[in-house]
Amino acid sequence: MVDYVHSYLLNNMTDWHWDNLSGCFIRIGGLKSIRLHCGFRIKEITIREPFYKCEEIFHMDRGFIKCHRSYIVNLMLVEQFAKSEVTLQNGMVIPISRNNYATFKKVYFRYMFQK
Repeated sequence: MVDYVHSYLLNNMTDWHWDNLSGCFIRIGGLKSIRLHCGFRIKEITIREPFYKCEEIFHMDRGFIKCHRSYIVNLMLVEQFAKSEVTLQNGMVIPISRNNYATFKKVYFRYMFQK
């Protein structure tokens, strides 16, 4: 899965380098697909593996964190967050699951103090 999505990004999305993905978040787009949201651009990728495998690519070392079973967000985009939701700089509101809140909070503050 990691190889498939990573090679897809490199081979089919030449203008979507990691630098461009720094302003993105990832969402399940339906059965066996993910959507990369970068500003007003949305790219849907059909995958052959479960969504959780995307965490192997879009992980904390690259500034991404899973905040809900359907979302991985880029910490750089977070404007604010509360116990149940993240508000991005573009105004979009994304849910935080109860199970992911403590980890999200810990990782977010660690990320902010590293800047």
